[in-house]
Amino acid sequence: MNEDALAQCQNELSQEKKQFEEFIYLVSHDLNAPIRAISNLSVWIAEDLGNDIPADVKQHINLLQARTQLLERMLGAILTLSRVARTDLEIGYVELLPFLEKLSNPFRKEQVSVSIQIRSVVPGLITYYQKLQTVLSELITNAILHTDKEKVNIAVVVTQTGEFLKFEIIDNGPGLPADVSERIFSLFYTAKGKEGNQNIGAGLTIAKKIANFVGGQLAVDIPPEGLGCSFVLYWPRKEPEKV
Repeated sequence: MNEDALAQCQNELSQEKKQFEEFIYLVSHDLNAPIRAISNLSVWIAEDLGNDIPADVKQHINLLQARTQLLERMLGAILTLSRVARTDLEIGYVELLPFLEKLSNPFRKEQVSVSIQIRSVVPGLITYYQKLQTVLSELITNAILHTDKEKVNIAVVVTQTGEFLKFEIIDNGPGLPADVSERIFSLFYTAKGKEGNQNIGAGLTIAKKIANFVGGQLAVDIPPEGLGCSFVLYWPRKEPEKV
């Protein structure tokens, strides 16, 4: 295959991928309206029945509402995935330490500790700052959801590796079996986490797609089971081209 034919194939593939993402966006967006209507109808039925609602009917209505809320969240995740290449494309300077402190503060609570370690790296970079914030937030959220200890300890460690910044998000959770290292990035895959958490299994998928979009990489480093988990994000130091 000559260079012209290869370039044409790549262009056609890019166009098909763009059309497919637009199709996914339109379908998931249009499905929201009927799902919201179902949710509203269940609320109105419960209000009409009032105090006379039988216990089993109330249970069924609650289940229906929970399932429609789950569907809405799943569709929201699909919408987010379909828009990775079209949203949050603002480029700006990120001063690492203040950026990471500001990002971590909302997660810090009595039961959650987030420490930051910056080792021999440039003080900052020009990048898609909103996308970097989204990826790191998803990784910290994932650590909190899947750490079964009373006290959640998360370390964000940053080092410089060639043309990339390496972010390690390390937790003190139960860890993961080695055979799920790839599956955890699949859409709607959920590992066992804290009882009652509302995780739908989309955060890591979104984070990985963003990492790939910017020319980076996201992987998981799984130590022996029971010794926590470490997600490794390679983020380009080079300033992205405006799109």
